[in-house]
Amino acid sequence: MSQEINEDEIIETLENDGFIVQKNIKMGKWRADAIINSSHQGAIIVEVKNKISIPDVLSTASMTQHIPSNMISGMGTISTYYTPMSSVKNLASNNEIAIINWSEPEKARVYYKFLEKITSIESYAKKISKMNRLSIDNIIHLLLSHHVITKELAEELQKIWTIRNKIIHNQDVNIIEINNASELADQILKIIKY
Repeated sequence: MSQEINEDEIIETLENDGFIVQKNIKMGKWRADAIINSSHQGAIIVEVKNKISIPDVLSTASMTQHIPSNMISGMGTISTYYTPMSSVKNLASNNEIAIINWSEPEKARVYYKFLEKITSIESYAKKISKMNRLSIDNIIHLLLSHHVITKELAEELQKIWTIRNKIIHNQDVNIIEINNASELADQILKIIKY
């Protein structure tokens, strides 16, 4: 039994979850189905596809390089009901495009909530470093050197990033792991409010 994904329903669900969503946004030569605006000037690109193809992944990857000028950090996602072919999944992983499967809507919603927090942390670090690309080690060093977080919280941030990496490299993560990492991300976001 095949299920068609409904772009409007996905976007409405995200809006109902409290996300600030912009629809049909031009990014470079592409048009994103939607963008979630995270705090601290982050953006999550939301593409909605029934079946994901290689061109879908490449266009989403291109869009992450053309986030709106008022945003500091961006991340690409493709929402679907289907598990893509391994070649498509590998290409998405290599381009850090998270494939969010809506066959489990509650889990998909938790993924987006977590990714919004990650994008906010990344944007904050990029803003104070004035660098476009930062590894987790750079982010931790930066936050420690600016006395934003403690060494203990730095260790927790490393755990959060492990979950982030699993998601953007399209490895399965259970809801308990995501919720635990999300709570830690909330602690960091409370500290870095600006």
